[in-house]
Amino acid sequence: MSAETKRSRASRWLWTIAIVLALFGVLTARVIASGEAELADSDEALSRGDAHDATVHARRAAGWYAPGAPHVGIAYARLMALARAAEEHKRIDIALLAWRSVRSAALETRWVVTPHRADVDLADREIARLTTLEASSDERANVSQESLNALTRPTGPRLAWVIALVLAFALAAGGFAWWARAAASPGGALAWSRARLPLAITLSGVVLWLLSVWRA
Repeated sequence: MSAETKRSRASRWLWTIAIVLALFGVLTARVIASGEAELADSDEALSRGDAHDATVHARRAAGWYAPGAPHVGIAYARLMALARAAEEHKRIDIALLAWRSVRSAALETRWVVTPHRADVDLADREIARLTTLEASSDERANVSQESLNALTRPTGPRLAWVIALVLAFALAAGGFAWWARAAASPGGALAWSRARLPLAITLSGVVLWLLSVWRA
């Protein structure tokens, strides 16, 4: 293999990696921008005294999840503060909405781990407690335990499908990089006969990814 061919292949690999990283960058920027916009809407709702809209927008901000994104932690703190303030003002409906928003945001964005797991556990207990406030004293303990059992029942994506999702992405990305390398001939034409296997791997990764998203 000539030095020029090696340089050409290395250049294609670098371009492939650069494109993948750029896509991740764009997606991350989109997540952060959307989360910050929802937090701004939550701030605006608070300024006009609308606790319901403030909760809804904070829930959406928490749903725009990216590891380490600053708006995520702020959104969870906002939801819990809204829940406590609502209960102090006897707005049990808003308190329940806020605690349920904490729970649903974390469960909907979990993958190998559940973000804000401790907040979910707290939300489960608070939801179970608040749903018993209107029950009679004799029924309260049973209702509370039943509610807590229902909330802590395993739900959401199964770990096997989450692992499959990660594997699918690796297959698709690796297959595409291999395809880009195998299909390009030194003359610049596409050599399809050499690219069948990597193309099949790429398509398999895409199909597995779609299946994993559907089942997870």
